[in-house]
Amino acid sequence: MQRYSIIISALSLVLIVIFLSLYIGDTRKVGYVDNTRLLLDYNGYKEAQSDYEKKEAEWAKNLEELEKDLKASFIKYQSERESLSIERRKKEEEILNYKKNNLLEAKERYTENIQRENDRLMEEVSNQIEVYVERYAQEQGYELIVGITDQGNVLYSDKDKNITEELLIGLNGSYEGM
Repeated sequence: MQRYSIIISALSLVLIVIFLSLYIGDTRKVGYVDNTRLLLDYNGYKEAQSDYEKKEAEWAKNLEELEKDLKASFIKYQSERESLSIERRKKEEEILNYKKNNLLEAKERYTENIQRENDRLMEEVSNQIEVYVERYAQEQGYELIVGITDQGNVLYSDKDKNITEELLIGLNGSYEGM
């Protein structure tokens, strides 16, 4: 949750600065959106999150299999160690070191893949939302739509200006039609 919260906060701050510098005292049509709710209730995000969790589980399962194999090999080596020749012990220890290094590399790739996949999905979802909000604003005659977050970038706004629900209905409808 923290990863999208930072993105949402930054976007909100930029929108607020633009709003304050351009539209205070103006009679233009403005609205605001609860960024957190828009993201979490967007079907595109829910689907992307589900896909991400499936990939993460698959990668984690692969890591578990490598760990199990290493543990089983180590246990087997420990039980046979005394009966092995020095040459055979060296060979078995080399195999164990290879498996250990392979596991460490796989863990590193796992971490990198998770971060890369999360970034890719968040960018994809953010782009979908941005494109829809821009089209919605133009069609509905909005001059400005401000995003708010739980961090309190907007201290007060008229509840009548909250267009989150309208945007969600249209955004999800648009996503379902893709």
